[in-house]
Amino acid sequence: MHRIAVGLVIAVLYSAGAPGSAAALPSGCQAATLATVHLYLASGDGCDSIGGTHGTLSGEATFAGPAPIQAFDLNGSTAFVDLGNTAFTPSRGSLTVAAWVRTRPLQRSTPPAYLQQAAIVTKWGQSPSTDSYGLWLGNIEGTYKVFGAIGDGTSAVTRPFTADGIRPNVWAHVALTYDATSGVQRLFVNGVAAATDTRPAGVFLSAKRTLIGREDSFKPRPFNGQIDDVLITDQALSSEVILAAYVAGLPLHVG
Repeated sequence: MHRIAVGLVIAVLYSAGAPGSAAALPSGCQAATLATVHLYLASGDGCDSIGGTHGTLSGEATFAGPAPIQAFDLNGSTAFVDLGNTAFTPSRGSLTVAAWVRTRPLQRSTPPAYLQQAAIVTKWGQSPSTDSYGLWLGNIEGTYKVFGAIGDGTSAVTRPFTADGIRPNVWAHVALTYDATSGVQRLFVNGVAAATDTRPAGVFLSAKRTLIGREDSFKPRPFNGQIDDVLITDQALSSEVILAAYVAGLPLHVG
């Protein structure tokens, strides 16, 4: 599996000397001793390999690829992975959400109607009182884009910021980082910072569920394709770490 990429991220988190939040885990899983980190490798289950907040496969969600090199396979309709409403607590206000994705073709849409977005990882409810963060894909007038948004609990996000570089039926590594001190949020595609925006006030902690491949709102935006190696942490990981994770995972995400 993609243990090299995982090791790179964890090594950097440890070297930062971040305080920990150890959790009681089932046998066979290791507890985190540093920042809040959740990692979903999709190796035949919804196990959180670090943080202990395990996911539940719902609505015909399954796995693609031979064990143990697998990914969540979602049908674009009913399938998703439910991480519950405690999968990420932004105790520091900062955030990184990252994943490998391979989307099947999406219906073309025209701005500002983003109804054809497909949710990668979201804790989002379509209102200031329910929006925490989200990472999506969309086909906007024939160009596939990754979308990112941070909710602050006060003002609505009327238009998420976007980056290009996604193709249907091809693996891509995507990441959203948010630094609470500077208010800077970045989108990364295949290890490269592709878009930057500023949104002060931190990440709002809503009661909405954190979902892989779906949004917990009246606009569910189901993902149609594969999602792998989902990472959620309360640190804004550096460009160097994001690039290292992409490079290490690339040999196992070809085609």
